Amino acid sequence: MKITLITTGGTIGTAEAEGVRRLRKDPAKALLDAYEAVYGKEEWRIVSALPALSENNGGARITEITELTAAALEEGCDGVIVTHGTDTLQYTAAALRYAFGADCAPVVLVSASDPIDDPNTNALYNMRVAINFIASGQRGVKVAYIDSKTCNGLRKSNIKEPEFGIFDADRLSAHEAFSDVFSELGSATGFPAAGVYRKGVKLIDGTVMRISVYPGMTYPREFSSSLRAVVLECYHSGTLRTVGEDFDSFLAEVRAGGIEVFLTGVARDGVRYESSNKLRGINFIPLYGYAPIAAYIKVWYDIALSGS
Repeated sequence: MKITLITTGGTIGTAEAEGVRRLRKDPAKALLDAYEAVYGKEEWRIVSALPALSENNGGARITEITELTAAALEEGCDGVIVTHGTDTLQYTAAALRYAFGADCAPVVLVSASDPIDDPNTNALYNMRVAINFIASGQRGVKVAYIDSKTCNGLRKSNIKEPEFGIFDADRLSAHEAFSDVFSELGSATGFPAAGVYRKGVKLIDGTVMRISVYPGMTYPREFSSSLRAVVLECYHSGTLRTVGEDFDSFLAEVRAGGIEVFLTGVARDGVRYESSNKLRGINFIPLYGYAPIAAYIKVWYDIALSGS
């Protein structure tokens, strides 16, 4: 198989020394040497983005990864593997899914909880899941991930070929604090089948604000001039706090600025509570069934497309 490997950094591209994980200068070599020692060689084309930790990713970085992936797909290959940090993997995965759709040549994001030379790393199993997906002839943008605990169990049982570990990129929720598991929302509607990629479209920081609702929160009262939309992540019932001067000021600023407000996390059962009805007097759009990260990426990408 001809596979393009795009390395971007993240834990999978680090080495640990004196208790600190630092980015490697050549993460592809370490990863492929370790993989080939267990599974043998593939035909690789290596594309190296400047190594960076994914917690520092913004619109420019996600755009860069999208452009590199587009170039790899245009050049032609059996599949693309993108190595990435776990902190923001879901955002990049959703962006690639929205950009290239469900029927592109396979694009699989691979990450790890520990560096490649750590005996407990899940990097090699995740790489194997990605390569097996590419070999299967299936298509679309996916995330390959098996948590470290499960990988340790596979190793103890001398199992080299995992039979699971592929997630839909637009249905991932952020992994819970102190856990090692990505969650997939089975009820998420996901993106449409067709991709929206256009060369030169850039995700611009500051055009979309994402707000999670929680007890004790306060709504922002002032917005930057570049803000075009707000994505509100509501409680599971489709509700949010709508009592208080800060909320009233928030609504007034949104209305005055012509800012669109999107509500995500909304159940699809049609139940509606009085609190969320208070949003009906503004530019309000409920995104039923979307995973919150996918909703944020959709709005961000749509704004970028409209400005291109």
